[in-house]
Amino acid sequence: MHPNPAIREALDLAANGRKDLARDRLRQLQAAAPDDPELLYVLGSLNAELGDAAAARQLLGALLERQPGHAGAAIAMDAVLRHAPDPTACAAMWARYVAAVPMDLGGRIRHIAALLACGETEEAERRRLALELDAADPSLQLAVAQVFHQAGQATQAIEHYRRYVAAHPDDRDARRNLAAALQSLGRFDEAEPLYEALLCEDAGDAGGVVHGAVVDRISRLVGRTY
Repeated sequence: MHPNPAIREALDLAANGRKDLARDRLRQLQAAAPDDPELLYVLGSLNAELGDAAAARQLLGALLERQPGHAGAAIAMDAVLRHAPDPTACAAMWARYVAAVPMDLGGRIRHIAALLACGETEEAERRRLALELDAADPSLQLAVAQVFHQAGQATQAIEHYRRYVAAHPDDRDARRNLAAALQSLGRFDEAEPLYEALLCEDAGDAGGVVHGAVVDRISRLVGRTY
């Protein structure tokens, strides 16, 4: 529950599907207090939900100029900038964020994703290597792997998938993604045992991503036809 009753009332309206009316109320409040950080955040986020990217970008940008380490505003702005798309602005925004909050590992991962999206692969790799010094949590290894995998950087993704799978061997999705990354690089001898285990565990369902040659080899090994 928001401590400001006027903002709380507007948020209740939005939660009950009356988002346009909620926005009108918030606009009135913000006109009277144009620099209020909470109003900049709430109204900016609501504009983003309603598809008014220009207004969202203006309001959230104003807040991030004052508070570059505001996590909620950064995440909301990330969605706006990725939808635009404006990967360069997104990377710059996250660069300011991580400078303000260097120990926010989630923010650093988002920064790496933004760098990859705008083709800054060398800087993304430098940031990845720096992150390894701080990212002892295996779940962060999975997040980094997914970022690089989605960006088509399978070599780096494999490294982080392996670290995560070593700590979480029962995570079938992670093992499938590791196999797919290996497969994408033509490393079938490494992908094969992973797919074989998945096929044995789940009646041959390896997510529909198995290369035909690998399926043939696995089928012979486990005695099934697919």
